[in-house]
Amino acid sequence: FHNKLKFNKMRNLKFFAVATAGILAFSSCKKEDDNNVNPGEGNPSNEKGIVSLHFDNVYKKVGNSIKLANDAKSEGTILTSTNNQQHKFQTLKYIISDVSLITKDGKEVQYNHGNPNKGAQIINQAESASHHFNIPDIPVGEYSKVKFLLGISEEVFKKGENFQKEFFDKSTQEGMNWKWKNGYRHLRFEGFYGTDFSSAFKLHLGDKVASENANSIPGSIAIELPIKDILKVQKGQTSAIHIKVDLDKYLSGVNKITLSKTNEDIHSVVGADEFVKNIKEGMFSVDHLH
Repeated sequence: FHNKLKFNKMRNLKFFAVATAGILAFSSCKKEDDNNVNPGEGNPSNEKGIVSLHFDNVYKKVGNSIKLANDAKSEGTILTSTNNQQHKFQTLKYIISDVSLITKDGKEVQYNHGNPNKGAQIINQAESASHHFNIPDIPVGEYSKVKFLLGISEEVFKKGENFQKEFFDKSTQEGMNWKWKNGYRHLRFEGFYGTDFSSAFKLHLGDKVASENANSIPGSIAIELPIKDILKVQKGQTSAIHIKVDLDKYLSGVNKITLSKTNEDIHSVVGADEFVKNIKEGMFSVDHLH
């Protein structure tokens, strides 16, 4: 009888130890996961709303919209850089993907990260409907930041063409790739410059694809923007974030750039350092909310 009692006590202690370890492991995982929430999760009432990102391509301030030029001689918004060089755009396109909203307490709500078929959009200045990017199923709450990727991540590209065929086909129609082998054009700025606009410029920002002698270099740009007035998402309602895209920063940002034969024609992230810094540090900002 004494031996049986001793065996039962040992068995109970082992069960308690295993159960405690399981609870601690679950708590640890839950704590880690709580800072990365998918739409509709982490909200006990499962109440959700829609967030609409509005990309306003402007010159210096909202209201000064960009009119594209059909060719060097046709009308278009003339921008004058800090270095007193005039230029105008013929094409303004860029890809937005991997959108996240950050709550006041630091939780990240991701929208279809790693899935461009559902979570990416091409913003095209020539098509006003493309300027609005709706993000459904966002948990009700208060948000202080918005994050996104300008372009498509290298990790997604490596998943292959079949994985992202729907979006890749769309990017082909928009001229936003160099066929599959050489990847996406994350950004496509084209236009004319000079006193008579007789010179053309192209900035096609893409990855540097790996070769035998060099590793690949991602061309996509991570953008994180504070929301000054705090975005309040309410059940069944649409909240809008107006993101100002100031094209004046293309040449007149942190770096003061003068277009010339040496930088007028760029087709990857290589040689684009000055432009990338201007884009990342000042071109995008949250202007206002609705």
